[in-house]
Amino acid sequence: MTHVHKGSEKIFLAVLIFGSLWGLLDALFASAWISRLAPFLFSKHVCTCALTNVFWGFFILTWAYGVYRKPFMLLGIGMIATIFKVLNLIILTLPVINGVTIYQPVINPAIGSLATSMIFTSVAIAFPAFLETNIVIRGIAGATAGLLTLAAFILLSFFVTHTPPLVTSNPIQFMYPIHAPAAVLLGVISLPSGYVFARRVENSGVFLFRKKVWLRYVEASAIFAGCLGVSALALAA
Repeated sequence: MTHVHKGSEKIFLAVLIFGSLWGLLDALFASAWISRLAPFLFSKHVCTCALTNVFWGFFILTWAYGVYRKPFMLLGIGMIATIFKVLNLIILTLPVINGVTIYQPVINPAIGSLATSMIFTSVAIAFPAFLETNIVIRGIAGATAGLLTLAAFILLSFFVTHTPPLVTSNPIQFMYPIHAPAAVLLGVISLPSGYVFARRVENSGVFLFRKKVWLRYVEASAIFAGCLGVSALALAA
């Protein structure tokens, strides 16, 4: 794959667009599937917020990296996705325990997005060859990064935000028997898939078709606003 040279303003706008797509996909998934399966997932002690960060996050981050080859832009993409997750604070009904509103179901996924982008950025910087070789190596990288992302989410949830036992009561129960294997599997699927998708769209300009700079900003801002609006409607539905 040939290197794609982009100006700094295109990198900034690409961060805005990719982050918006991550937030949108996460919101649509939450609305269309998780909300309908919530009782079943809760009964099985499954927390999907960590897993969706791996699936959608890795796909979007690998797509962006595969096109632009700029590891540090991935941190910005995670920050934009975090904005979408914080939106849940004003849309979703938060649980109340002993008269105290529990904000961790929103805060944890938001922080998790940042952790996901940080871990993926570290992998892209430390082991760039892993993402440039064959699909088997990319799958191994996805599995490893998926497990690290889940571990970071657990550490944040139990030891930083001190989440009450809404789904699981301890870190080990969170890891096994479901979350760790699921994170590995989703990493194996989403990281190589994002890279393949990046190769297919690399020569298309990736959204930013306008020659005039101000039109690029209008285009990117419209995508951000549209994704944010659709996400809000999906979560409120």
